[in-house]
Amino acid sequence: MAATDLADLHNFEYHFETAAKTFLNTATGITVIRTVVETSTVAPRLDIQFQVMDSLEPYAPRAGGGSSSSQDYRAYNALFFVRVITDNATGGSADHATYVSKARAELMRTASNWSNSTGTLTGTCSIGLATNVMTGVGTEFTTEIAAGDKIDLGGESFTISSVTSNLQAILTADSGSALSGTATRTFSKTFGPNNPYYDLKLLKPAQTEYDTDGDFNITGLSFDVIFEIRDTAWPA
Repeated sequence: MAATDLADLHNFEYHFETAAKTFLNTATGITVIRTVVETSTVAPRLDIQFQVMDSLEPYAPRAGGGSSSSQDYRAYNALFFVRVITDNATGGSADHATYVSKARAELMRTASNWSNSTGTLTGTCSIGLATNVMTGVGTEFTTEIAAGDKIDLGGESFTISSVTSNLQAILTADSGSALSGTATRTFSKTFGPNNPYYDLKLLKPAQTEYDTDGDFNITGLSFDVIFEIRDTAWPA
């Protein structure tokens, strides 16, 4: 997938933080704040920040939709910070360690949370009026969608509750109309939130810091990151 333009492609912080906000909220169930553009005093919460560092040699020709004769830096070092904040005054301290462990689990080396989750599903799908059952023809639901994923069919958005077979999936709510056609996966925790411009080369836990501020307990997690712009992400 190509970026809209070069500015969109190089808006690294926005794309990584937007993706992380989605999957960390899903994992922990608490508010996630992008510290560069958002502010909040609610607790419990996660404050997140993606900080781009130096580019990596060598620079290389653009490819996959861009100019192969233009050579630019494609890979970067970065840091990713997560601050888990709970309030003793409201009983949040009891769950503090749980939030920390859930955030760590979502940011393991093998996690695919920053991968591209969007894509057209194989085969065709249909959902009847006032039913939450999606059936398929030639579909491969068991390998392409999972519980919690979001799909689009006929311009309507649905969340998957469960997958019963390659040809049937259950939605979390009934459809308001009869729909059929090709479905698109728009979000997936299993397959990774929508971040189609970059490949994650390294995700390494770097440091954990503990602090208190009045009634607040604060755990800071930091991660070393290396990412590279995909060939297909360069705009034409």
